[in-house]
Amino acid sequence: MSTELTVKSLFAEADIKKKFKEILGKKSAAFMASVIQIVSQNEALAKCEPMSVFNATAMAAVLDLPVNSQLGFAYILPYRTKATLQLGYKAYIQFAQRTGQFKTISSTPVYEGQIVKEDPLTGFVFDWTAKKSDTIIGFAAYFELISGFQKTFYMTKEQLEKHGSKYSKTYDKAYGMWKKDFEAMASKTVLKLLLSKFAPLSVEIEKAVIVDQSVINDVETLDVDYVDNEESTTTIAAPEEKPVMNQDYEGWAKCRKAVLLGSVTIDALKVDYILSDADAELLQKPDEAPAAEVEEATIVDPQPEKKEPAKTVSEMMPDTSKATPIEQPPAAEEEALPVLNEKHEKWESARNAILGKHTTIESIRTQYIVSDEDALKLEVPPIPK
Repeated sequence: MSTELTVKSLFAEADIKKKFKEILGKKSAAFMASVIQIVSQNEALAKCEPMSVFNATAMAAVLDLPVNSQLGFAYILPYRTKATLQLGYKAYIQFAQRTGQFKTISSTPVYEGQIVKEDPLTGFVFDWTAKKSDTIIGFAAYFELISGFQKTFYMTKEQLEKHGSKYSKTYDKAYGMWKKDFEAMASKTVLKLLLSKFAPLSVEIEKAVIVDQSVINDVETLDVDYVDNEESTTTIAAPEEKPVMNQDYEGWAKCRKAVLLGSVTIDALKVDYILSDADAELLQKPDEAPAAEVEEATIVDPQPEKKEPAKTVSEMMPDTSKATPIEQPPAAEEEALPVLNEKHEKWESARNAILGKHTTIESIRTQYIVSDEDALKLEVPPIPK
């Protein structure tokens, strides 16, 4: 009996039908029929263990993704004797849209001439109208959250080729997705890395990163084997490695000042830190005046004051005839100092110098006019954009 019939008979069992119906409801019958058709049309997949086909397709159903390869959301691919689940770049766009937190998200090939500037800290600047040829030099992914936080991730074509060769055992195989559709796999790679490194991860995105390019052993416990992508075993650990932002964190005071000044948002902080709702509320709560200061400000002197005749304005002015004059810098020289703020070209250099403890605010103020608000911003580490 062929594996195709075994898969067909397996899907005819009551427990299997019930499982798919619990996941997909009325769509379960059409979904199961599409799986059987896919198996019948793929000789290598027809030789895979039937339960591996079930687990891979059941996980796609849990993620509410069609397995029709023409749609580009999810693929059921053979690896030796087992079926694997491989997600397309459209799946990651779908997961992001479902969260309701994304204003926009996309990926695109980058052609020769479209990179204007490359900065290892702030990222790349592109001019999409400056295409010089049809030569693709890389791929870029971008998202912007409703909160305003945005991030771009770019990889060269050479970097993507090395990535595919390193992490995909089917990279050089004719049936492998890297060979069949390099552009789709490259778009998926930059999107997946962008989301896993910089986006607020939903349960669906976390689950997708775990199961992508794996053999599913158990759908409910997410027990998987990475036969084609070893990187996935570490990618999902990224959220747990974030530092916890609370009152014990050494950068708490500076981050709190930055939030109160409006130079950073709570959503932006949550990208780089584990931040509870309670601590987020504390970060946004202004300082209250100490009780002692309030009491001191309202205390009344018990000693009656002697009424004195009202003084003229000239009598109320301090006597400066005997005061030692303080030498002031010439007004023209002070006005000649440039203003250092976020629009100044030296802003990032100054902030990096301060954060690296190579200089101080006081030293910078000998060369620039720096407001107290901008001085505070210079001392706060930038949040990646």
